[in-house]
This record gives sequence, C-alpha cells and structure tokens, in this order.
Amino acid sequence: MNDHWLRTTFSACVIVLWTATAQAQQPTNWDVEIASGATATTGDIGDRLNGGWNLGLGAGYRFNEIFDLEGNFAFNGLGVSDRVLRTLQVPDGDASLMSLTVGPRVNIPIANRVRGYLAAGAGWYRRKVQFLSPTVGVVDIIDPWWGYLGSVIVPANQVLGSVSDNAFGANGGGGVAVLLGRSGTEAFVEIRYHYADTNPTATSIVPVTFGLRFARGR
Repeated sequence: MNDHWLRTTFSACVIVLWTATAQAQQPTNWDVEIASGATATTGDIGDRLNGGWNLGLGAGYRFNEIFDLEGNFAFNGLGVSDRVLRTLQVPDGDASLMSLTVGPRVNIPIANRVRGYLAAGAGWYRRKVQFLSPTVGVVDIIDPWWGYLGSVIVPANQVLGSVSDNAFGANGGGGVAVLLGRSGTEAFVEIRYHYADTNPTATSIVPVTFGLRFARGR
C-alpha cells in the first residue's frame, strides 16, 4: 500500500472511531464498524495472485431485529505469485482489491448476547497490480534544533509498470457477533466470498475479518 492509501486509511479510521464515540452519547439505529484480517485468493486468479491482509470500514442501519442495510469499504492487500514474476522476469510485485458495496444483513439470534447473521453486497471494485524493482532512495534529515544533519540512503521500490481495472462485483457470506456489555458494542468474526468481473480475468477472494461494531439502540 502506498503512502496515499496509508493516509487515506488512517483518516478513515479516525472518522469511524470519532463517529462511534459520538454515537455513544445517544440511542440510534445506526452502527459503524472497523475490521481487519486475512484474505485468501481463489478461482483462476488464485494462480496469479497470493493472499494477504484486509482492512474494512462500514456503516449500517437497523430497520428491525432481523433486517439491516449496510455499506462497506474494503481494502485487500495481495501479492503476486512467484510463477508470474518468473514468467515476466521482474523482481517483485504487489496487488490490491478495493471495494465499495451496499447490501442487506439478516440477523439470526443464537443465544443471549450472541447472534449470527447472513450478509451480501454489490457495488464497485478496483483491482490494481504493479511490478516492482528494489532500489534505494535518499532522505535528508533535518532537526529543528540542530538544523541539517545530512542524508541517508533507505530501501525503496521502483514501479516498473502497473495495470488497474474497475468492475462491478458482489459478495456474500456471514458471521457471528457477540454483544460486549450494555454499550451496544459488538465483537464479530465474518467470512465472505467476493467476486469482481475484472478484465481480462475475474477476481475472487475470501477475506476472514475480525472487528468491532459500535451501536446504540440495540
């Protein structure tokens, strides 16, 4: 993930946590969530891309005890398989799949403070693959007290080439949530299958996420 997406992700996390804190002041049917975990690739793309990690942010509205409507943003950091790198004769590479989707969540009571749920979504997906070559960069060190201290050489990556594609996609899966205390906050684990009709090869992944969902009025 480059610096731009690091800054974007950090800012989004701050907004989500700030919103969650604000929600704690009054009852509401809205919830917000933040989650992270591991991502596996599957299908035809599984021979070209390796699994990696994920980060997700979401917000939902509960219409009743059974039905919620939720929107989710997800970023999946993936790798490029050694076979592809050898074929293209490049040293390294990485990939990502971003998505912005909306869909229903159906709640299934299991026990006191524990519920299962089924979830689905559809929307926009963006796959990006880039090929890299290790290099070095020069960074100037400037201290406000001492002034300019000099330059140092640090490891870096040079982008040899990249390709990206936007496509429609959908996902489906489920999870289990456990209510923590009386605040309405839940801890959850979730698994979904995502499919994006990217060109020329479709992208399918299976993220497993662990997260917190902040809500009141539950």
